[in-house]
Amino acid sequence: MLKLKPLMTALGLCLISLSSYADTNPSVKPSDVVSVVTLDMNGDGSMDRAVLVNNPDEMSVDLLIYLGEDGAHKMKLALNKPEIAWTGAMWGQLPSLESNNKDSLLIKSENSAIGRDRWSQKLTVAYRNNEFVLAGYTYDSYDTLDPKAGKSCDVNLLTGKGKKNAKAITVAKKSPLIKDWQNEGGIPECE
Repeated sequence: MLKLKPLMTALGLCLISLSSYADTNPSVKPSDVVSVVTLDMNGDGSMDRAVLVNNPDEMSVDLLIYLGEDGAHKMKLALNKPEIAWTGAMWGQLPSLESNNKDSLLIKSENSAIGRDRWSQKLTVAYRNNEFVLAGYTYDSYDTLDPKAGKSCDVNLLTGKGKKNAKAITVAKKSPLIKDWQNEGGIPECE
């Protein structure tokens, strides 16, 4: 029994180390990948990669961002953001990634398939001061039975200026860090 104690202690330490490693370096099954885009987010000339992965515990996707290092083939996980966007189970509810002409990441989610309340959301993620920030937020909705019930909001969070239902607005909190972003509720000024 005494000889098993050091072995069990070593095994326990290995499991703790592996669980810590898994939190910072998630293994991704190809079947869980929803969308991928390659771009140079930090402007260093190396290609970076963003990946949306199904979250098995929620109706959401997680965002993984890998920054390129020392050439084209070496990448390091820079961000693991759980529950970045909502996802459904069918076409018209699946989120996607794109890049814009400024090497910012666009995270698009929507429900254009089920129910009378349809919506789309676009998050613009930029790399500023060695952090990933929410640089833009766009939300549009419409009711399939009541054409007057929709709303729209488009905010540049770098400047704090935007439009809600075609009227100019100013946002108090500019560019929250993506790691702190909570997808529930969106931007308060857009509600």
